[in-house]
Amino acid sequence: MVHFATSPKGSYIFDDSWLAEYEALLERLFWDNSEVVHTYCGERRTWDSSKTHGLEQPTGLKISNRKVFPSYHDLEPVEDSDAPTPGNS
Repeated sequence: MVHFATSPKGSYIFDDSWLAEYEALLERLFWDNSEVVHTYCGERRTWDSSKTHGLEQPTGLKISNRKVFPSYHDLEPVEDSDAPTPGNS
């Protein structure tokens, strides 16, 4: 597992140029999947690669799948009706 972090000024959404640079980096590495969460806007994106199966020698892996998820800021709280309420034993 490899972690990356960035904090560009004025970045409130995923910037197209940053995404292109990130995908170019992925295509130079051996990897199976990647996930990025933008902590300001809450958007999550995932990438899948073509994997390393059947490669004769090391090469960068092409992106085989991309997904964009809506912001986690819009998620409703999860309520567990079976959980005891604090202070009510």
